[in-house]
Order: sequence, then C-alpha cells, then structure tokens
Amino acid sequence: MKGLKPIGDARLFHNILNQFILTGFSYIVPILLIPFLINRIGLEKYGLVNFVLAVSFYFQVFIEFGFDLSNVGLIVPVRDDRNAVSRIVSGILQTKFLLLIVSGLVLGGIVAIVPQFRAHYVLYILAYLRIAGVGLGLTWLFRSMEDMKYITRISLPIKTITTLPIFFLVKGEEDYVWVLVIFMLECVISGGVSIVYAFRRYGLSWVCPSLRDSEAMLRHSWPFFTTTLLTKIYQTTNPVILGLVSGDYYVGVYTAAEKLHNAYASFISPLLAHVLYPYFTRVKSWIKINRIVVVVLLVNLVSLVCMYLLAPYLIPYIIKSGGDEILSYFNIFLLLLVISIPNDLLGFPYLGVMGHVGKVNRTTIWASVAYLLLVGGLILTDRVSIVSLIIVLILVSAISLSGRGWYIRKYQSTVSH
Repeated sequence: MKGLKPIGDARLFHNILNQFILTGFSYIVPILLIPFLINRIGLEKYGLVNFVLAVSFYFQVFIEFGFDLSNVGLIVPVRDDRNAVSRIVSGILQTKFLLLIVSGLVLGGIVAIVPQFRAHYVLYILAYLRIAGVGLGLTWLFRSMEDMKYITRISLPIKTITTLPIFFLVKGEEDYVWVLVIFMLECVISGGVSIVYAFRRYGLSWVCPSLRDSEAMLRHSWPFFTTTLLTKIYQTTNPVILGLVSGDYYVGVYTAAEKLHNAYASFISPLLAHVLYPYFTRVKSWIKINRIVVVVLLVNLVSLVCMYLLAPYLIPYIIKSGGDEILSYFNIFLLLLVISIPNDLLGFPYLGVMGHVGKVNRTTIWASVAYLLLVGGLILTDRVSIVSLIIVLILVSAISLSGRGWYIRKYQSTVSH
C-alpha cells in the first residue's frame, strides 16, 4: 500500500471507492433491466422509452447548465465557510429552478406541435418530472465537498426501493409507461432527499438570491455549459436521429448496446469529472496528477481488452432477444471507449486544472461541428444506420482528443522554455 501514497490520499481513495460503488450499482440495475424490459415490452416500446429519455436529456443539460462542474471552483475555496456555501447553493438552486420553468414551456410547446411527440405526451410529462428531480438535486455539492459516501448512502437504497416494483408492474407491452413512472420517482425522491440531507449535513440555510445573482451564476457557468452541451450533442443525439429516421425498433437495439457501453464508461467518466477534477483542483501537484492519468489510461486499456474477450459469452447469455445483433454493435462501442475515455481525461480534469477551460470548449466545438457535418451527410445520402452513427462518434472523439493533446503539448513546451 505504501506505493500508492504518491498517487493520492485517503480521501481520494474513499471518494473513488464510493464513486465506483454508486456508478456501478447505477448501471448494473439498467443492465439487469435490459433483458427483462425487452422480453416484456419488446424492442420497439423499449426504443420508444429511450427515445423520450434522449429528447428530454437536452433539457436536463440545460437545467444543470454546467453547474456540476462550475461549482467546484466556487465551493472548494470556501468549503469551510458555511455562509458562503449557503449563498452559492441558494444561487445555483434558484437559477436551476428558473431554467426548469423555461424548459417546461419549451418542451410543452414541442410536444403540442409535433404529432409524433404529442401521441406520447404522458411519457414526456414523466420525463420532465424526472429531469426536475435530477436538476434540482444536490449531489454535485457532495462531490465538491469530496463527501461521495453521502451520495452512495442516498442513491443506493432509493434506487433499490423504487426499481423493484418494475418487475411486478411491467407484465406486457402495454405497461411501458410504468418504466418511466419508476424512473421518474427514483430521480424525484433522490433529488428531494439530497437537498434535505445536504442542508442538514453542512448546516446550510437558504439565502434568498436576486435575479442578478442568477445572472452572475449563468455567466460563470457558461463555459462549462457550452462544453457539456456540445459534448452531449454528439454523445446523445444518435437515438433521436434513429427514432426520427429509422423508427423505435432501431432505437431499442442501439440503446441496448449503448447501455452496455455506458455501464463501462460509468466507472470511468464520473471518476474523472466528479472525483479527480475536485482533487486535481485542490492538490495542483502535477507529479501526482500525471501519475493518476497514466494509471487511469492503463486500467482503461486492460479493461477494454477484457470486455472484448468476455462479451461474446456474457451478452448472448443475459439478452436472449437480439443478443447477437446487440453484441456486434457493442464491440464497435468498445473502439469508441479507447478514444473517448482519454479524451474526457484530458478535458476538465487536466486542461481545466491548467486553467485552459477555453481550450476544452474549443476542441469540443470542433468535435460537435464535425459530428453535425458527418451526420448531416449521412441523412442527406440516406446512409443512417447504427454502425455509421457509432463510427461518427469514434471520428469526432478522435478529433477532440487530438486537439486536446496538441494544446497540452503546446502548454508544456511553453512552460519548459
């Protein structure tokens, strides 16, 4: 264990452990649900539910507005000042509530105008309530305080209690609405409990912010929001495109493979954004930071090789309907992870700590523009397919990774001279 001391400290280790437990459980449950839901409601209705979630995710990003990252720079320096933390938390919550109202008006207008959406308006209402719970929750505060164990204590029991009924309520294709009801309840309850627990844990009080405070919060978080939004555009738009162009069945196949991909990514990406970024910001020791970067990259490569070797035995076993088809797409997703994990690591956890948030935004803009051009080309040439859309993700992630690597080398060469 002595050899691990240069890499981090006890708090970092416990935060990493809790992040693994939390995200692992959060994605193990959906993996268990994939075969159950596909068998009960079918791939088409499974795709419909995930199409609605994909559409609502744009509004979730808008409501969160990058505060899960931008709050780190505000909270960490004053984490021991109860009054200062109260002002920051109150300001962020009020701002998110205003964004929630705007999102509701826009989403409601879209559902009312577009027939394809209006036919399933109940699902969009449930999805909106779900993102309200996610957006107004205070899990980001626990992360900035480096108290990940409290998120685990809140999320695990609530997810367990709210998920179990799905196995009793969903009996056939007509019960697909219950899936979103349960997802909504989990997020709303978790969000509410996190607010109460955080205020009690840190002795916070509500400080009524002004509209100018909200405006200042939005300005401060704008770079983080734009980067997150642009990243999510090319990370989450594929199901929407498939749903509009190809139909809900193909969304079901794609999202089943994607959720298996996400199950692995969930062990790494939240670690980078929610554990390592606050830690890097606090220690600012490039020796420690670089060692951790090397360890994460090596673990990623070894893990992906293991996943490739094990997937042919596991996926057909847990997914009986369409398992072989889903496996072939999952293998392509593994190639994406070879590039996307290093790309995420060199973003806010690395360039962000260097003080080059603008460079992270710039590379994300490059990737987003490339994604829109490539996907636009696929649509115009009628070449939209699951494979082509995953390949587009691989290409745009490579563009972003190359740009971030170039900026880091440029920065390091400038410092050395």
